[in-house]
Amino acid sequence: MFRKLPVVLILIMGFMAITPKPAEGGVIPRLEAAPCPVAIPDPKGITCGYLIVHEDRANPSSRLIRVAFVVAKATSDSPSADPVFYLHGGPGQGILSYASWWGNSSFRSERDVIIVDQRGAGKSSPSLACPEMDDLPLLTLTEPITPAAAAAIHAQTAEACAVRLNAEGIALHAYTNRTVAADLDDLRRLLGYSQVNLFAYSAGTRLALTLMRDYPATIRAVILDSIYAPPGVDYYSELTTNAAATFETLFAYCAADAACHSAYPDLKATFQRAIQRLAEQPATFMMIEPDQDDSYTATMTREAFVGLIYRLLYDPATIGILPRLIETVSRGDETMLPALLKAPLHEPKYYSMGLNQALHCGEIVPYTAYAPPKEGDPFAGFYHWDVNPEAFKRLCPAFGMIPNPEDNRPVVSDIPTLILSGALDPAAPPVHAEFVAKHLTNAHLITFPTQAHFVWDRGGACPKGIATAFLAAPTQAPSTECLTTMPPIPFITPPQVVRLSGAAEFMAVMTEQGITLKNFSVPIFVGILALVSPLFVAISVIRPQQRVSAAARSLQIGHVLAGGMLILDVLAVISVYRVLTTTATGHYGMLYAGVPLWASIIFLIPIVVAILAVGLLALIMFARRGRVWSAGTRLYYGLIALASFGLILWLAGWGLVPL
Repeated sequence: MFRKLPVVLILIMGFMAITPKPAEGGVIPRLEAAPCPVAIPDPKGITCGYLIVHEDRANPSSRLIRVAFVVAKATSDSPSADPVFYLHGGPGQGILSYASWWGNSSFRSERDVIIVDQRGAGKSSPSLACPEMDDLPLLTLTEPITPAAAAAIHAQTAEACAVRLNAEGIALHAYTNRTVAADLDDLRRLLGYSQVNLFAYSAGTRLALTLMRDYPATIRAVILDSIYAPPGVDYYSELTTNAAATFETLFAYCAADAACHSAYPDLKATFQRAIQRLAEQPATFMMIEPDQDDSYTATMTREAFVGLIYRLLYDPATIGILPRLIETVSRGDETMLPALLKAPLHEPKYYSMGLNQALHCGEIVPYTAYAPPKEGDPFAGFYHWDVNPEAFKRLCPAFGMIPNPEDNRPVVSDIPTLILSGALDPAAPPVHAEFVAKHLTNAHLITFPTQAHFVWDRGGACPKGIATAFLAAPTQAPSTECLTTMPPIPFITPPQVVRLSGAAEFMAVMTEQGITLKNFSVPIFVGILALVSPLFVAISVIRPQQRVSAAARSLQIGHVLAGGMLILDVLAVISVYRVLTTTATGHYGMLYAGVPLWASIIFLIPIVVAILAVGLLALIMFARRGRVWSAGTRLYYGLIALASFGLILWLAGWGLVPL
C-alpha cells in the first residue's frame, strides 16, 4: 500500500504547481467569478467564484490566495435580504464538494445560502492538505502500538507536512479563525449583504464565535450545532472526563431500554471486560479493501478500541450497535471490527490536515493544562486520529503559530443564538454548549437526548424545523415539542440480525461509486446470460435433433435447470441489493452488524443455486458422454453453471454471505 505514496505526493505537488494563480493586479480583496468546481445536478440560481485576499493580512506584499465559495440563491420570489453563511467543521473539512446538497437546503427556500471552503481547505488554494497524514489511522493499527508510539507517529507525519508546506512558501501562521473570519466578512461585503445569519457545526462553531466577537454588527442570528472546543474551555484537559461521561450516558440508555437491558444486562461491566481482554491480548484481524484490491492485518488495542467507540458515538446510526460491539469484543469475537473501522481509517483524506493542525496549535494547544490520566483509568491513552494531545505537544512548534490570548477568552454577545447539542456527543459535549450559552445573553440551548454530533443533519425533521423557525423569528424561543416525538435509539440485539461482515462496506461503495463494471461485473454477466437464454432456448427447440428422445429429454431438463438458475441468480442479486438499501434507509447502523432477521430466507437462494449448478454440470457431463448435445449447448450451459458459482463467490467476496 505505502509503495504508492511517493507517486501520490508527486501527483499532488504537480497538481498544485499547475493550479491557476490569481492575477496579481486589481483591488484586494476582490471577487472572481469561476466555473463551479464540482458538478451540480440543478445549477439554476447557483454561482461560484473565488475571494482573492492576501495570505498574510498584516502584510500587504504577501502573496494572494483564493477562497472558494458558492452562492445558492433563494428559491422564493420574495426572499429575505439576509443569507445563511455555512461554516464547515473539521477543522479543515471542505464543504464545496457537497454544494449540490446545500443547493437543496431547507434554508434556501427563504434565503440565499453561501457555502465557503475557508482558506486552506477543500477547493480553496493553496491547499493545506497533508498526504503525509492520509494513512495515520492505518499506521496506528498495523501492529500492537502503544499510546506513546501513536503520538510519535502522529507528530512525525504532521511535522513532515509542516516542513513541506513551509518549503512551499505557505505562511502557516496566517491560517487562524481570526483571519478566516476577516475573509468571510470581506466576502459578505463584496457580495452586497449588510447582515448575515451564521450556521456552523462542530469546529465551525469556534469560527462563528470569532465572527460574533469581531463583526457583531454584521450578524443577525447564529445557529451553533455541536459546539467544538469553544474559547475559554481547556478542551484537552477535559477530554477523558467528557468521553467517560458520554460512555456513562450510553450505558444508562441501554439500561433504560428493555430489549437492550435484556440482551446486555450490565453494559458497563461488559465494557470493562472487553478493554481488559484487549489490554491483555490485543485482537488481530484481516482488513480487506475490495475496491482497492488490498488487505492487511490490523491490531486492536485497548486504547484503540476506546477511541473507536468514541468515534462511533458521533453518529446516531452507529450508536445503536455499540452494545452489541462491546459484547462481542468482550467474548473475543472481532468480526464486527473491520466494517466499523472502514470510515475512520480514511477520514484524514477528507480534511486539509495542515489547516486542522494549525488551528489546534494556534488556538487550543497553547492554553491547555493537559496531563495524561492516571494508570488504571479506562480512558488512559485512548486515541483517535485527531484527538491526541500528546502528539500536539510535540508537533506544534513545526507549525510556528502565534497564539493570541484573546482567542482563549469566552465570547460574550447578545446576538440571538440557537445552540443545538446532542446528549451522546463525546467531541462536542453538552457541558461545552452550556458553557457557551452562559456568555450569550440571547441564547436558546436545546439538548437532544438521542442525538450526537451534527444534530441538524442527523436528527431528522425536528432539529431542521426548529432551526428554520428560529431564523424566521430569532428573538423568540423556538418550540421544542417535536423532541417528544423523536424515536429512541434503535439498539441492535442478537436475534434481530443476520450477520453480514461486508454489508456496510458494500453500501458505502455503492453510494460513492454506484453500479460499475468493476464492482458489479459478475451480476452483469449473469444478467447478459439471462437476456440471451430465451433466444437460445428457442433455437434449441426448433433445431432438429439426431437422437430425438434422449436429446429432447436431457435438453428439456437442461432448459429447466439453467432457466431456474438464472431466475434465482437474478432474484438473489435484486433481493440482496433491495434488503441492503432498505436497511440503509431505515437504520444504516444495522448494516455494520448485518441485515434484519426476516431477510434470512433470501440467503437460502445461493444454496439452492449451488445445488442446481452441480446438477447442471452433471447433466452436461452426461450429455457429453452420450453426445446428445452440441458443443455449443454444453458450452452455454457450462457458462451458466460457472456464472452461478461465480455469483456465490462474488457475494462471499463482498461479505454478503451470512456468517
